[in-house]
Amino acid sequence: MSEVPKAVPFYDTNMHRVLHRVFFGPDVPAATAKPKEVTDLAAGLVPPGRGWAWNQAVMEFGALRCTARRPACEDCPLRDLCKARPRMHKALACVPRAAKNGPAPKYRDTNIYLRGRVLARLREVSAPGGVGLYELGRQLRGDATDVQPLRLKEVVESLERDGLARVTRAAEGSEEAPSAGAVGEARAPYAAGPEREDPDEIRVSLP
Repeated sequence: MSEVPKAVPFYDTNMHRVLHRVFFGPDVPAATAKPKEVTDLAAGLVPPGRGWAWNQAVMEFGALRCTARRPACEDCPLRDLCKARPRMHKALACVPRAAKNGPAPKYRDTNIYLRGRVLARLREVSAPGGVGLYELGRQLRGDATDVQPLRLKEVVESLERDGLARVTRAAEGSEEAPSAGAVGEARAPYAAGPEREDPDEIRVSLP
């Protein structure tokens, strides 16, 4: 019998903004709470057995309603509970103009999008040991997903921290062979520093 996935929160900018405003107050021009405080709070809010739906709902709420510069406070369903609402208009007025008008990143350039593409790929992997990190990056490029090697490594490690993926290395006892798709191709570094990990020795799978 497979284990029930842990109910854990994602770390996402939209989610962080919503939870900070509701429970701690305005997040601009400076945050009141530290990221760890918000993350610890979120971990206690995820309903058992409904982690995925809760994460998606809070992310979407932040992206569409509780936005960074134009939150819909007046008709917000959380307006009577939100600690930021009474001071939000004044707090936003204190944000420097350059920050207000800065270009928003495209959705395809965000880690949210990349995390989703990685999970979608992992669901298609049938091999017990998952897929090598190098091969995973090659497949994502085939999907026209622009991903740098170091960024991909950081994303899969963040999925592991959230309990959504499993990352193994050859040094940890993995007996999986290197990915065939990696043979004969030039490889980019997956970690900074003089001792770089071989991406073929890093394998990713669903937990």
